[in-house]
Amino acid sequence: MGSLEPQLQSLKVTHVYYNPSDPLSLLSAFLALIPQALMVIYVTLIYARREIEVVLMFVGQLLCELSNWLLKRLIKEDRPPGIHPPSFWLVLGTVVLCGTF
Repeated sequence: MGSLEPQLQSLKVTHVYYNPSDPLSLLSAFLALIPQALMVIYVTLIYARREIEVVLMFVGQLLCELSNWLLKRLIKEDRPPGIHPPSFWLVLGTVVLCGTF
């Protein structure tokens, strides 16, 4: 990494990187974890209530994550310089999630 780029730090339990000197970066890192939190909420609601609407929302979320995974592997857009880990990247998760609802 160059001397002008900030040292990125990882959230302990995840692979989400953020700039520790930027409070907006930390907020964005936590917002990136919303789909995982939704999965836990859906499973809990399915177990507690057994309503078809919750099951359909859960299936929609799973299809959203699957389509996001497939599109990232089909398009294979390179990450911007200085972003870690160096692999392909595409901002699709939020777009596909909004399209689900």
